[in-house]
Amino acid sequence: MPATMRNDGSDSEPSSSDPEGQRASASVPTVATKLRVPPIPRHLVTRKRLLDVLDRGLGGRVVLLSAPAGAGKTALLASWIRTRHLPGTPCWLSLDVDDNDASRLIADLLSALRDCGACAPGDALGDLKAPPGARTERFLPLLVNALAELQAPVILVLDEIHELTSPQSTATIEFLVRHAPEQLRLVLAGRADPPLPIERLRVGEELAELRIGDLAFDRDETAELCRELDLTLSDDDVDSLWTRTEGWVAALRLAAFSLQGHPEPSRFLAELSGTDHSVADYLVSEVLAHVAEDHREFMLR
Repeated sequence: MPATMRNDGSDSEPSSSDPEGQRASASVPTVATKLRVPPIPRHLVTRKRLLDVLDRGLGGRVVLLSAPAGAGKTALLASWIRTRHLPGTPCWLSLDVDDNDASRLIADLLSALRDCGACAPGDALGDLKAPPGARTERFLPLLVNALAELQAPVILVLDEIHELTSPQSTATIEFLVRHAPEQLRLVLAGRADPPLPIERLRVGEELAELRIGDLAFDRDETAELCRELDLTLSDDDVDSLWTRTEGWVAALRLAAFSLQGHPEPSRFLAELSGTDHSVADYLVSEVLAHVAEDHREFMLR
C-alpha cells in the first residue's frame, strides 16, 4: 500500500530503516537562547550608514553579511533590530553545528518563526512539524506555502550561517532563498559566503551585501568609539589607532580598552601590533582555532 502524506511533510508509513536516533532530533527542544536577539554592546557606536544599507536591503530577497570574526556582524544586526522600525516581524536564529542535522535545523526554524510572534493562531505554520530523519523534500514546499499565507512580513535573521556545512542543511537554506514568498526576507550573517547562487542574486538585484570593507570602522566611527569610552586622545592618536587596526572592530575595541587609564597612549599606539597580548589572544581563540590545520600552519609561518 502506498504511503499517505501528512501535514508535516513525512510519510504516514515511515521506512523501517530510519533509526530512532534520527527521529529524536526533531523532538529535542530548541535552546531558547538561540532565538533571542543578542543584547546591544555597551559603548555602542551607531553606524547609520550600515543601518541604512540593511534597511534598503529588505527591498530584495536576501541580505548577506559575510566577514571574518570580530567584524561586528552580530552587534550590527542586534542594533538594527533594536533601534530601527522594520517593515516586518524580526525573527532571530543563531545557528550551530547541531543544525547540520536537517531535521534539527527545520525544528529550530519553526521554533524561531513561532517564538517571534509571526505565527498567529490558525496559521498553517502552526500545524507544521519537523520531519523525522532527513526527509525534507516534501516538507520544504509545505513550509514555503505556510510562509506565503502569513498576514504580515517576517524578517528571518540566520546568524553564524557558516556553521552549516552538511549538504542537506545548506540545501534547506538554498530552497528557502530560491522560493521565498513576498512575506519572507532572509538576512544571513557568517564568516564565509554560504553555498547560495550569489551571482544570480546579484544579477537579479535581489542581494544586498556587507563585507569586511564595509563593516570596518571609518575614521569618524573610531573617534566616536573613543568618545564613548571616555578616552582622551589627540587627533594624531585617533588616526594612529584607526590606521593600525585597519578599522577591524574587535581590534579597535581591544586596543581602546587597553588604552583606558594608560599613562602613555601615544607610545602604546606606536607599539600596537598583532603581537599585542589582547589582540593575539583574540586571533588565536576566534580566528586561528577555526582554520584548517594546513591553512593555520601556513598563516603562522
